[in-house]
Amino acid sequence: MSKSPASPTTPLAVVILAAGKGTRMKSELPKVLHPLAGKPMLWHVLTAVQALSPAQTVVVTGHHAEEVETAVTPDFPTLTFVRQQQQNGTGHAVQQGEAPLANFSGTVLIVCGDVPLMRTEALAAFIKAHQQAGNQVSVASTTVTDPFGLGRILRDDSYKLVTIREQKDCSETEANVSEVNTGIYAVEAEHLFSLLAQVTTNNSQGEYYLTDIVPLGLAAGLKVDALPIPQPAEELAGVNTPEQLAEAERIYTSKSPANIAFGLFETKGLVPAISQLLTTATSPVEALNALSALVKSLVEGKGQTIKGTVEKGAILHGDIHLGEGSTIHSGAVVEGPVYIGNNVTIRPHANVRHGTYLCDNCVVGHSADIKNALCLNGSKIQDGTYAGDSIIGHKGRVGSGVILANRKFNQSAIRVDWGEGPQDSARDFLGTFLGDQARLGANVIASPGTVVGPHTWVGSGAVIKGYLPPDQLITVKQELETKPKDRIDLKAGQAITYDID
Repeated sequence: MSKSPASPTTPLAVVILAAGKGTRMKSELPKVLHPLAGKPMLWHVLTAVQALSPAQTVVVTGHHAEEVETAVTPDFPTLTFVRQQQQNGTGHAVQQGEAPLANFSGTVLIVCGDVPLMRTEALAAFIKAHQQAGNQVSVASTTVTDPFGLGRILRDDSYKLVTIREQKDCSETEANVSEVNTGIYAVEAEHLFSLLAQVTTNNSQGEYYLTDIVPLGLAAGLKVDALPIPQPAEELAGVNTPEQLAEAERIYTSKSPANIAFGLFETKGLVPAISQLLTTATSPVEALNALSALVKSLVEGKGQTIKGTVEKGAILHGDIHLGEGSTIHSGAVVEGPVYIGNNVTIRPHANVRHGTYLCDNCVVGHSADIKNALCLNGSKIQDGTYAGDSIIGHKGRVGSGVILANRKFNQSAIRVDWGEGPQDSARDFLGTFLGDQARLGANVIASPGTVVGPHTWVGSGAVIKGYLPPDQLITVKQELETKPKDRIDLKAGQAITYDID
């Protein structure tokens, strides 16, 4: 989500806070390693800050420190890691970076490792404003409609910054302030650690707050201010719960580079035509249109190219390509145009219909019915399942008796916000998009337009719709829907909210 703006005008170092356990994530995985679009949250933060070309990047680890460090080092080999053995607050965490930054002179950017949507260009603009103003301490602020849980930016009548007050320490009046701290700071190195040395634990949490460097800097006569950062507040929110991670995934997917593969499908190892389809289509609708066109271009007018085995009793109609090592078993029906790759198995009485492309090593189960669908390498559709107008990711598994419901899609729909499910104008015109290694248990029903993130497993009997984020285990047997609050379901004509526990 980041561009590559010019580097700051003075030397820059970065400190990233990545020591927290993330208890509310309800997972043994360190919080900053929870994936967004297939990459750890910390990876996204590092990508954003490294584009600023800092002289040094210090990552403060703590909970499962070695696991965190190992996860990001291959992509970012020049990082400096320091460990916060006791999690005594954000101020204490930044103090751990004093030794590696002892000889650094310039601006220190401080960010949190659980804010995966921060943008390089917004950070660059904030640093530039800090340096041009001649500030010694700057905090990036934003305005929100619901500031609960966030540190309030408190100013006097002349709009000068007074302090930052944490939620638990706010008075009733202070709690109503809508300008809040984003947790992003720019501090001149010569002042940072001397200010941190003065921070105390005189607060309701008994921790060393990084926010205390603001009043301490003001008291010392330094130039301190809160500077609005040019990025939407929703993209600067820290991720502390699975629900917040799902919301971040929704935002990321809707604003990421426009291609169908982003965050769902790995394109390495695919034949070029399929890789190009997935990385150039700007919406599910466009991908399905492109799939139909691709299959026609590969087989139309070429009759039946049979390089595999067709058992006696199988029925083939129209233009069909059957790759080497592939088998169409007795009683199966294939109606072209259809392209079938190598080592594919189509079991007895399966029905493979027009517009379908089966990549290598796929399996279509007994009596399954599939049309206008793309199955990536190693995916399996089990017995008695229907899959129409759908894409199944690498090694995806669709259990027996599953219905991937579909309806005729809207040709004019060119962009779909997957995070909320397809927009209403296109909502009923798609099948299901199942990310890499995602699994649907037996008798699952997926409504048109469902998107299931990579590695998410849905248990038998569930009814799903909308967007299910990656790496989830869903075992309930009830209707599941992820929707933002107060979203209107046009069919029901009422405001509804569903949550996944």
